[in-house]
Amino acid sequence: MGGARTNFSHAQRSAFIWGYGHIVVFASLAAIGGGLHVAAYYLERQTTLGPVGTVLSTAVPFAVYTAALYAIYAAFTRHSEPFHLVLLAATTSILVLSVALAALGVSVAACLLVLMFAPVVTVVGFETVGYRHVAAALERPN
Repeated sequence: MGGARTNFSHAQRSAFIWGYGHIVVFASLAAIGGGLHVAAYYLERQTTLGPVGTVLSTAVPFAVYTAALYAIYAAFTRHSEPFHLVLLAATTSILVLSVALAALGVSVAACLLVLMFAPVVTVVGFETVGYRHVAAALERPN
């Protein structure tokens, strides 16, 4: 007997993506907080974790958070924007830069300052250009 195939309506599909996608968003936000806690332990010299691991403990959850936000947007609009790939690449380069600086011996505090600019890429991108893309995506028929 073959497996039954369920056809979800657009509303059901959207609710599924919204609900389960936000589990990833909220979990990654909690993990960012955990990474910052690890950084605090590092700065207080209460851990044996090295600087690269310390920066990664915040950079990786932020990468997951950013990817989840863009994936939810792409799933809802059913359209991938080349502009979003540029923003993701720029964000990724900042994340990689912060980890690379830690590997080169730059202080963890300075690496976290660099990491702090990763969300700025998306905010500035959407405030300068991206809002037009969002408006166009919302006007397209489903």
